[in-house]
This record gives sequence, structure tokens and C-alpha cells, in this order.
Amino acid sequence: MKKHILFIVFALFVSITFAQKQETPKMTLEDVWSNYKFYPQSVYGIRSMSDGESYTTQNGNSIVKYSYETGEVIDTIFNLNDINDEDAPKKFDDYEFSADENKMLLTTNTVPIYRHSFTAEYYIVDLGTNKISSFFDEPVQLATFSPKGDKVAFVYQNNLYYVDLATNEQTQVTKDGKVNEIINGAPDWVYEEEFSFSRAFEWAPDGSKIAYMRFDESEVKEYELEFFDNLYPTQYKFKYPKAGEKNSVVEVHIYNLQTKKDISVNLGTEQDQYIPRIKWTKNPNTLSFYRLNRLQNHLELMLADAETGSTSVIFDDKDNYYIEITDNLTFLEDGEHFIVTSEKFGWNHLYLYNMQGKLVNQITDGEWEVSEFFGYDELNDKLYFTSTEISPLERHLYSIKKDGSE
Repeated sequence: MKKHILFIVFALFVSITFAQKQETPKMTLEDVWSNYKFYPQSVYGIRSMSDGESYTTQNGNSIVKYSYETGEVIDTIFNLNDINDEDAPKKFDDYEFSADENKMLLTTNTVPIYRHSFTAEYYIVDLGTNKISSFFDEPVQLATFSPKGDKVAFVYQNNLYYVDLATNEQTQVTKDGKVNEIINGAPDWVYEEEFSFSRAFEWAPDGSKIAYMRFDESEVKEYELEFFDNLYPTQYKFKYPKAGEKNSVVEVHIYNLQTKKDISVNLGTEQDQYIPRIKWTKNPNTLSFYRLNRLQNHLELMLADAETGSTSVIFDDKDNYYIEITDNLTFLEDGEHFIVTSEKFGWNHLYLYNMQGKLVNQITDGEWEVSEFFGYDELNDKLYFTSTEISPLERHLYSIKKDGSE
């Protein structure tokens, strides 16, 4: 009797196991690496639209518009598969709208350089006519619309260019760019890696000027890197300053598109320093930039006159050890104030200053950190930020008025 029971149990086990094996589909390499069957679902390439009520995202070769309120599809703004042009790309990696949202920049054939930087082929899409066109015959870096969407600036072979989209006329702003010597408009390896940015030029708010950084890395020592990509490895040489060695000498220039005049900004007499950010104020004749000592414990926010290059300090921050570089700098529409974060009293908080450098008030306060500043809604007088107020292990979203209330 016991043997019969054991046999029945064994038979049931075998049948269940066999059934499970039969029901379980096989996993193939194609499912993993070609069909992406096991990849998590995600949303890629989100762009908030100017109406404040919708956003777009890339879906294959399409750009689809969604409602924030309902999450439903509103429209398909663009579909590359509908373009009947043999010169058009077959796919694209990324996209960017012009400020008026009438044009798009499509990025395709992206080739990485370092952590953030890459070269790519760019195409202009006129959303009114659905026409697509290229503005340069070679892969370039950092193609960016002007504020009016009528021009595109970019970096090619370490030189800064811009093209007028109406006439397709190209202007080469700099001409001294050279590999491993001079870089215009793009950062060197140190700036890209340590200060986390890849574009070293900025359009003035009215599109009349371009501010750009020039890196002279001719005195920086080279580092050789081997790539084992063929039977015989290839060598790649790039400028890589180790601790205590020479860094690039950095300059800031402002180019006037109308006069074709290029002026150099006065950065002071010290050359062994960093310029980790440049940013235009609301005034197209005033550029701001950060100046940081090499020890990275003394940061100054400076203003530069776009016509003369003369400069002044409007914010000074010091620390015994280290100051973190962030993008938490916002110039208000009134042209008279700016908001910045600082750890000057031990905790990272938001401060309101006037353009003469006088502290108006400390906006946030307490024994907790503002971890990220998202921006200022001037119409409703609300700053949005995340902080560690609840716990250093958590991030919660808050809003506050610029006088520190509510």
C-alpha cells in the first residue's frame, strides 16, 4: 500500500514538473538583445510644451504629444516614417524643439566621445511643412537653436560655428581650434568630467550674441589609452591633467553676430582657476559666470559687460574645504534679482540677492538641505525645490514664496 502511494505521489510530481516545463517559454538571445522582451517599460525623451498642459515623448520614430491631466495621447506631432525624402535619416536618437515649437532638431548617428560629449548628425524639421533638411555635411557637436529659432550654433573640429536657417549661410566664429591644443565652445575632459557639462557656449536671450569658452590645453600632458577593438589595438591620445599638473587655461569670449566683433571677458590675472559655468542674465548685454579657485573652496559669481568685457563680483561664497558646483542659479524677469543656493551657514539653502550683490533675504532655513532647485514661477511667486527636511534618506517636493513664507 505504501509503495502504491509513493508511486502516485511520484507520478503527480513528474506530471506537474513536465507541465511546468511545457508551459515555460524559452528565453533566447534575440529576446534579450534584439526584441528587448525583458526590458522595463519607460518613457524616453520627455519635453514639456509651452502651453503648460502637455508634453511630448519619443516613441520609436515618432514624437507623440500627451496631456498632463489625463495622460492620453493628443496628437502625433512628427513621424519620420512619413517623410518621403531619400536624404532623410532612417531613425533618430533625440530631438529638441525651437523656442516657438515650430521647428525641431533631430539627432542621429550619435558617436560618444567622453561621458557627456558626442558627435552626431543633425537635421532641421519644419513642423509647418513637415520638411526635413541638413545644415552641415559632417558630424558636429552640440547643435543648439538660437532663442528665435532662426539660427543653429554648433562645434566642428574644435571651432564654433552658426548657420542662418533662412539663407543656410554659415559663419565660422573661431578659427584656431586644434585637436589636443585649442577647444572653442566645448569643454575639455576635466570640465566635462568634474563639472558635468558638455556645452561651453550660450546664446544671448535675444540671439544677438554668443558667449563661449576657449580652452588652451597645449601645456596639459597627454595620456595614451589603448582600444582593443581590432586584431591590433589602436591608441587614443588625449589631454589628461593628473593631480597637481597643469590644467587648461580658460578664456571667456562674447561674439556679436551683427558687428562680427569678438571681445575677451576679464577673468582676472590668475590663470590656474576654473570657470565652471557661464549663463546669460535677462539682459542681453550682461553675461554671468562663476569663477572658482583651483582648491575649489572659493566661488565668485561675476557679471561681464558684453560690449567691453569688464567684470564685477556680485556674489562671493567661501568654505573651509569644498564648494559644490550646481545649476541652482536663476535670474528673475525683473532684471533686478537672482536666486542662488549656498552652504555658507552649514546647510544648503536658497537665497535672494539683488543684482548689486546685496542679500535681500534667505528664502529657506533649517537644519536640512535643499537638494535640488527646480525653478521659480514668477506669476504665482513660488519656488519649487526638493529637500531633506523629513529625512536625509528621503526627498520631498516643496514650494515657497521668495520672501520665505508659505
